[in-house]
Amino acid sequence: MIDKDSILEELIDALLVYPNINVTTKTTSLYLYQNPLAADLLKAQYDIDFVLEGGIKVVENENIISTRVISTSDESILFNQKNKFDVNNFQATITKIAVDINESIFSISPDKKPKKELIESQSQSYYLKGLYHWNKYTFEELNLAISYFKRAIKLDENFSEAYAALADCYCVIGVMGFEASKSAFQSAKHFVQKALQLNNKRSENFVSAALVDIYLSRDYPQAKINLSQAHLLKKDNQKAHHVSAMFYIHTNNLDLAEKHALYNLRKAPNEIPYYDMLARIYLYQKNFSKGLSIIEKALTIDRESVELIELEGHLNMHLNKYEKAIECYQICHFKKPNNPLYYSNLAYVFSKSNYQFDSNKAIDDMKKLKLNAQNIGTFHYAESINKLGQLDYNGFFKQINIAIENGLGMFIGDLLANPIYNEIRKDKRFRKLLKQLNLNSVTIQKLKTRLPSTQLIIHSLTKEVFNIDPQNIAFVESQGNYSKIFWFENEILKNKLIRCILGNLQKQLQDFDYIIRCHKSYLINLNEPLTISGNSKGYFFESSCFPIRIPISRGKADSIIRQYKSNK
Repeated sequence: MIDKDSILEELIDALLVYPNINVTTKTTSLYLYQNPLAADLLKAQYDIDFVLEGGIKVVENENIISTRVISTSDESILFNQKNKFDVNNFQATITKIAVDINESIFSISPDKKPKKELIESQSQSYYLKGLYHWNKYTFEELNLAISYFKRAIKLDENFSEAYAALADCYCVIGVMGFEASKSAFQSAKHFVQKALQLNNKRSENFVSAALVDIYLSRDYPQAKINLSQAHLLKKDNQKAHHVSAMFYIHTNNLDLAEKHALYNLRKAPNEIPYYDMLARIYLYQKNFSKGLSIIEKALTIDRESVELIELEGHLNMHLNKYEKAIECYQICHFKKPNNPLYYSNLAYVFSKSNYQFDSNKAIDDMKKLKLNAQNIGTFHYAESINKLGQLDYNGFFKQINIAIENGLGMFIGDLLANPIYNEIRKDKRFRKLLKQLNLNSVTIQKLKTRLPSTQLIIHSLTKEVFNIDPQNIAFVESQGNYSKIFWFENEILKNKLIRCILGNLQKQLQDFDYIIRCHKSYLINLNEPLTISGNSKGYFFESSCFPIRIPISRGKADSIIRQYKSNK
């Protein structure tokens, strides 16, 4: 059975043959379908000249496609046609409709085009189909994209952008662990070299070269050179801005990453990958509420995107909205039950919300998945997340190293920037891991000269007592009648909830002048490696080793910042 959506996609593909017709993306089409505008506004806001409408119905056992084209300038109907078809002549019917639409708009017969132009337009059509599938990032879709790019090259062996696009595909295949990462990256290198050999004046080819630099050799200085050349050749190349955002995540400059991501979203406000990138950067900046607002906007465009829903889960989890995070991860798991990452996401958030039975069940279910060459790297990466949630750090390092050997199954910049790793950032094994991957880790500043170890007994409102060296305290967070103490033990960030209001705890720590009340809900250790972010509307203490940003009280900001600077 042929459905309405498949007919629309086939017709769009047929129209792509004609270079004088530019077809909008499926994402934009979906957005406009869900947010209808008057014809004159479509023209004014999106520069859309024509709208393609149609449908399929069965009349007396005959399949009928209805198609019409409407001009946005005066809302006149330029084309209105009904065609009967059966499954055997479906493609021929679609091709005929495309020819008729082209002739009705431009009065140009494709038969009169020179043969070379027909070949080039068909090659371009395959290339555009490949780009559509490559953006979905699943193994099946990437293979489809590869087949289209290779068909484009078969028609036009000098099509340099298609070679560059092949390189992009193999980069993703390698980093996601769909195939042996080393061989995939070598394929990417081969194709990008071919692209540059054919044409070293195309911005897209230098962007693909930068991707290979990032993922194969992790040569970030060379990646920057290639990206600079890409921007020089075409300043408004959105692919260059997208990969630049990736580059700055890997080199630990989230402000510049945000700048490039914002540029793309302003240029293409309906493109889902740009929302995903910006929300991810806000996750890394620990600006979780802002990231969530970006995801909410993106979901009005595409409510079915598993990647967006997963990111929505991450942001909610960091906002301690565990039930919402669980709901998001369960949706992802339902949509893609064979992806081990969605089991590990559930296991992790269940563990954080003290649902240990559910966490263990998610882990057991994940282990029942059948491993193959396509997901072994992803599986071990997922297992490393499980170990992190269980506070089994030896297990984490064992699994993450196996994942790296077999293809990470992740965006590698996560290791440098994702807050879930902040609890182990001081661990020498983690810093060694970042060095192994050539990631530009923030140097952990040395603490001030430590005093002799002092064991302080902290008293709660119950009979429970807690022994700790105050120098190891990172920060304390108020939670109503409770306080959550975060401290470092053997370079691992740990936490404990005790029944003691923050004011009472502050009095017990008053002899230690480096631990201050910076906000009504927080105490902080000024001897930790801290930076200050924000502006007069709100300042924050930040550390690459903390899972959150610590707010600074607006009313006392000047004196607290002076105290912080005098303590450095």
